[in-house]
Amino acid sequence: MFDDCENLNLLWASIIVEELIRNGIGYFCISSGSRSSPLVVAIARNKRARSIICYDERGAAFHALGYARATGKPAVVITTSGTAVANCFPAVIEASMDNVPLIIISADRPPELQDSMANQTIDQTHIFGRYARYFFNIPCSSEDIPVQMLTTTIDQAIFRSLANPQGPVHINCMFREPLSPEKRKFSLEHMLPLSNWLSSGKPYTTYCIPRPYLSEQEIKKIAHMINTAQNGLLIVGALNQSEKDGVLQLIKRLKWPVFSDIRSNISPYSSPNIIPYFSLFLSTRSYDIDIPLDLVVHVGGTTVSKHIMQFVKEMKPKEYIVIKSHPYRQDFNHISTIQLQADINEFCKRIIPLIEPKNSENLGELVNISNRVKGVLKELFQDNNEINEASLAYWLSANLPNESGLFLSNSMPIRDMDMYAQFKNNVIIAANRGASGIDGIIASAAGFAVGLNKLVTLIIGDLAFIHDLNSLFFIRNIEPPVIIVLVNNNGGGIFSFLNISHYKEISEKYFAVPHNLSSFKEISSLFGLSYFMARDQKDFLEKYKNCVDRHKAVIVEIPVSRNKNFHFHELVRLNLRKIWKKKTVDKGTKI
Repeated sequence: MFDDCENLNLLWASIIVEELIRNGIGYFCISSGSRSSPLVVAIARNKRARSIICYDERGAAFHALGYARATGKPAVVITTSGTAVANCFPAVIEASMDNVPLIIISADRPPELQDSMANQTIDQTHIFGRYARYFFNIPCSSEDIPVQMLTTTIDQAIFRSLANPQGPVHINCMFREPLSPEKRKFSLEHMLPLSNWLSSGKPYTTYCIPRPYLSEQEIKKIAHMINTAQNGLLIVGALNQSEKDGVLQLIKRLKWPVFSDIRSNISPYSSPNIIPYFSLFLSTRSYDIDIPLDLVVHVGGTTVSKHIMQFVKEMKPKEYIVIKSHPYRQDFNHISTIQLQADINEFCKRIIPLIEPKNSENLGELVNISNRVKGVLKELFQDNNEINEASLAYWLSANLPNESGLFLSNSMPIRDMDMYAQFKNNVIIAANRGASGIDGIIASAAGFAVGLNKLVTLIIGDLAFIHDLNSLFFIRNIEPPVIIVLVNNNGGGIFSFLNISHYKEISEKYFAVPHNLSSFKEISSLFGLSYFMARDQKDFLEKYKNCVDRHKAVIVEIPVSRNKNFHFHELVRLNLRKIWKKKTVDKGTKI
């Protein structure tokens, strides 16, 4: 592998690629350019490297992000110099804010071309600022520099990406010409310090990832607070797949009411004390809520629902404990009394034996609320063949294939699924909620499918779809397939729910920004993707199930009206308000 390297640039690039692969990091997302040629040649020649060719760097970085969400391991993004690197910034921000591992390796011009108006040369040093967990400038290849610097740098970068808090790292590689495999003499003695590495087949430096540890005293303190609480509530935020089982055991042991976020991957049907539809109940805001809370335990990341967090803030619990894997403040309401950084599985394992199971006094009332909401939704959806964004979430969630993936775009798709879903099967769910942008959604879903190695369904709105059209090339070329469910409401549907919608002369043009495309069929054809349009609920489910059976990439477009969708959400809330208004009159009680 190294004996065949024609020049020192290729040797260094081959060592970098080999050390990544020895660490189990072997998926490369390549947006080729001249300056990155040594890295690309090294990847092409390494038989153990897996790669995907990406037409733009933004899509490449988001594809790597989706892959890491599925696998827990970083993928490697390879870019050339200049603005190519800057195009990775949105995905780097998302990875940093949501603690997702990611490795960016950019090629760069040599020092003599910096600050000289040389073509395609920008200052790439620390270009991602505080969003990168680690940055290193690898100088131009030279026999005067110890070659083992390359392996130790790669090992350190991987460690920094995977150690808590996980996130993106950036390695910037300066290359002088020749960039292609041209013959240039160099001494093989340069490789002597790596003799043991060459024969071992192992990484040069192995790092042990430290795990946050809670003392016995801290565990006992939390257990005592749980055991003495009269009205406890468990909130389960976003979790990694590896954390799900431990938290589910905690749920079953506690016997408290549980609010489970859509990204927790814990189905409401996993335990009778998980309360579905409570966010939808809270969204009506037409009654007094009188549910006492003395202790809230929040495990995992943030929640999609602002209604849940506003409810907790209004209930003013005496104690609010947050247990998460990262060290950052997770408290946008500024109400937490204890913040713990911990390995969530380890926390659950250690505290469960200390918990004395005791039903919370609120459990029965909250279960009753959930059942009433469920009944209202069944009435509204059961015999209604009209399809809108709420009914899409309701029916699609019940028909997703078992053990398949679901990727949710930001704006309305993730909110609707969080409020209306009725999952029947085990589904692996992901979304880009670190910065909650609508960019790179298609690329992320494609990476998620590759990482899972399972069929993935993507629900995406039309503006997010337009935002990431380049990434349809991913959908065409990857296995397993992604089924794109495209909601076309001719603009930004979420703005119908915001106060700006009251100012029609401004909101329609400047916020909803209608594109006036009645169909995305021609765009689908341009990218060689199969296409269907579904105009009602029955038609959609038939076509969706057919797409699952065919196991091919496809776009299923659903045209909906923004106004009708808004009014349907209002109809749901109106029906919910009627039930609680009647209950309040009948019983003379507050809920």
